[in-house]
Formats: sequence, structure tokens, C-alpha cells
Amino acid sequence: MGGFTDSTDFPITPGAFQSTLAGGSLDVFITGLDSSGSAIVYSTYLGGSRADEVWHLAIDATGNAYLGGLTDSTDFPTTLGAFQTSYAGGVFDAFVTKLNPSGSALVYSTYLGGGGDDVGLGVTLDTLANAYMVEGPAQVSRRRPGHSRPRMGAVRVTRSWRR
Repeated sequence: MGGFTDSTDFPITPGAFQSTLAGGSLDVFITGLDSSGSAIVYSTYLGGSRADEVWHLAIDATGNAYLGGLTDSTDFPTTLGAFQTSYAGGVFDAFVTKLNPSGSALVYSTYLGGGGDDVGLGVTLDTLANAYMVEGPAQVSRRRPGHSRPRMGAVRVTRSWRR
């Protein structure tokens, strides 16, 4: 499962990719539970120094987790050789991240956006584990001081890549 939190004491497992909240108002969390729901298999934070939110999660046949969402962190974790390693501007950029099955490393992670406001609304996989993201522009409205939340507009489908 995935979501976002501002808790500094969220249950994170040893060996997690990111063991502490990076700061800002929210970080993504990704948590895997065993089949009975009684134990955490892995749990990690994912984020930079500002607001980071996951809006969709997909799992492939080998257990890799694919996340799509939004960030306004200019230091969101990206990987070497990623499509877009720098924040492009606007209030938000979308991100696409592939996390390994143990939650200990990023397979790839990239921003996906332009100079406007971009939000990753959904991620789906084809039979070859190519990731596809539905991305849309956002109009910003205030939900609490210092934090913005997008209202969705039209969407466009953007093809990601396979690594």
C-alpha cells in the first residue's frame, strides 16, 4: 500500500530505502504487508524536503512497486540515467518511481513535468512491465497554510520506459 504522511514515527523497516522523514509537509510511504495482514514485509519513506504525495501504486509479477504522484520537492530522489532528474517548475511536478521488491532500493525514479503544474494520477503496467502514467495539469487550491492540493483538470497519457 502507499500513501503520504508527516509522521516522524511511521513504522519503517530495517534496510528501507529511506528510513527517515525527509522534511517538508509530507513524504510518501510504501508499505508491504504479508498475506495475513499481520506483519510488515517492508516499509519505507520516499520524498524530498517539500510535499510529496503518491496517487497510484501498481505491483508487477516480481514484486516491484511502481508509484505515480506529485512533488514540489526540488530534491525528490531520482536515479542516475532517469528521464528527468530535475524539477521543471510550476507548483508540482509528477514523478514515476519503481521500487525493488524488498523496498530497499530504487530501480528508477524520475520527475515527469514541464513548466506548469503536473500531477501523476495513475500508473498501469503492460505485459512487459512497461509503466504508463496518466498525468494531468492541476489547478491549485489551499487546503491548509503552507500546503497546496491540486484540483484535477484534463488528463493526458504519457508512456514511461522500461528498465
